[in-house]
Amino acid sequence: MQIEYSHKGYTLTESLKEFISAHLHKVQRFFGDDEVRVKVLLKASKFRHESEISIHHEGEWLQARAEGEEMEEVVLRTIDHLQIQLKKKKKKLKEKKRREAHRVADWPPEPAAKRRAPAGPRIERLGKADIPAMTEEDALARLARPGSGFVVFRDLEDDRVRVLASRARGGPILYDIAEQ
Repeated sequence: MQIEYSHKGYTLTESLKEFISAHLHKVQRFFGDDEVRVKVLLKASKFRHESEISIHHEGEWLQARAEGEEMEEVVLRTIDHLQIQLKKKKKKLKEKKRREAHRVADWPPEPAAKRRAPAGPRIERLGKADIPAMTEEDALARLARPGSGFVVFRDLEDDRVRVLASRARGGPILYDIAEQ
């Protein structure tokens, strides 16, 4: 940290320099190991002391001012103002990084995830009216379509629910479903 002191109407003592540099090290923690330039301006008139501290870091200036009756008190208030500014700046930076990370992670948008069927068998309860009515010949024609392993239908002749399934060997097999 490079500290440059200037004063007007006030005699700058070594003890005050040490006091200021010791308290400015509180501010140094916000910058880590980065090089920071600090300008300290102290003014005094009859009953008023002013302190202005400017910090230059990465091309930006942060500035704080305070005035009061005692120089040490004024310097402490100025450093407190700087700490508040630095906390706000740090919070904004974190927020910006968080938004950037979400924006980058979300782009390009992923297609909607396909819903997978549950691991176990899917059970659907159907009423008789939901099952299509057809003859056995129509059911055999549907079973002959590619990708059809079985056909559930309601027989037109006796209105019973039946399942026609294909087998690897032999012809199709017809199951009668008993009603409860």
